[in-house]
Amino acid sequence: MAVGKQKSVGARIEAELERVFDPVGRWLLTSPLMNYVHLVPSLPGVFRRRFAHPDDPWTVELPPLAPELASTPGIRRDRAAEQAAFEAAPLQIWTQLHYSAAQWARRAAWRSLLPAAPRHKRAYLAVHETDDVVPVPPATPPDPRVLTEDVRSWAAELGVNAIGFAPYDRKYTFAPHQAKWFGPTVIVLIKEQNYELTQQIPHKQFEQDAFSTYAELMVAGARLAAMIHARGYRARAADSSSNSIVHHYAVEAGLGQMGLNGQLLTPAAGSRIRIGLIYTDAPLVHDAPQDFGIPRICDACQVCVRRCPPGAVQARRQEYRGVEKAKIRMDLCFPVIVQAHGCGICTKVCPVQKYGLKPVIEQFVASGTILGKGSDDLEGYDWVDGRYYPAGTRPRVGREFMHPRGFEFDPAQTEPTVPPDTPPPASWKKASR
Repeated sequence: MAVGKQKSVGARIEAELERVFDPVGRWLLTSPLMNYVHLVPSLPGVFRRRFAHPDDPWTVELPPLAPELASTPGIRRDRAAEQAAFEAAPLQIWTQLHYSAAQWARRAAWRSLLPAAPRHKRAYLAVHETDDVVPVPPATPPDPRVLTEDVRSWAAELGVNAIGFAPYDRKYTFAPHQAKWFGPTVIVLIKEQNYELTQQIPHKQFEQDAFSTYAELMVAGARLAAMIHARGYRARAADSSSNSIVHHYAVEAGLGQMGLNGQLLTPAAGSRIRIGLIYTDAPLVHDAPQDFGIPRICDACQVCVRRCPPGAVQARRQEYRGVEKAKIRMDLCFPVIVQAHGCGICTKVCPVQKYGLKPVIEQFVASGTILGKGSDDLEGYDWVDGRYYPAGTRPRVGREFMHPRGFEFDPAQTEPTVPPDTPPPASWKKASR
């Protein structure tokens, strides 16, 4: 299909209405009224069917790892370099380093955030009710293997698609949270996002689905923490802004590997997921990082590198703070995320997201080719300019788009621009329900 105009009359009317209401939407997200948004009832479930998420645990049987796909379990690390980087400068929270840009982006996302805000805020409050619970320890400690399987079963009942257990590592906690309590174990929860909406990226309803998925994940985390409390152990669930690098723990828990798009790729859904954490002192059996063959698949694929509208995805990995990873150029990525409904092209065009890892591996081992690469089925997308871009073409993202009025972003910023204790989002104060 050639590049062409795609917007219908209805879409143009909707866009014009959103333009008219844009000042109101932006104001609402900074208004004191947002402190009480959790009191607004959610729409009945029938209206959220479009955002339905799979609730069953993943069951993915992969073929034995082919020699040509073997690399390193999890991610390649230099432990000494990791420690040296932490001692030199603990990790900072990105939204505090770039506070004004993050707040500008949040206001610009009102179309997606406002519809999900009541559920998201209720989930946020539920999570923080687990912060300071210190239950009475059990008289007889349980068998760690039995308790671990119990936690897995509870998570499955709560609609969590995948769960893993990793050791806590202070190096991956953000600097403002270093003094808080963290148990020796981190429980990693994964919730899959809606498949059909992901294939429509970039779209405001996909971005809304991201907020909706986080709400479900936080509710599940709060309930799972309460179940652990009932067994006599501390468990503190993290909200969607988290206290730590969630990808580190997901990799260490054996739930996936990092892709060239800078995201965790899971065997079942690629990066079509959201990740939640629970910190606990319950005696649980830790999982281990795995080699799924994903780094070698990414090296051969690189569709996300070619299809990223501003060219923010890099083709080569580099060492950063002792870890070999693909670094996204945020000076190119972030302005696009702000204006293109969270963008996500690098998620949409990933064959592991589209088809699952198993068929991608099977085709690569059989033929040396990447499933879907070069096809419009995988690579084509509608852009925010109203045009469809098939494989081999991508939008021209000009200077005006990369530097919108009122948006300031300094990619070299290394010191927080707000006090470290400023909670994200800043307007969401803890309030009684």
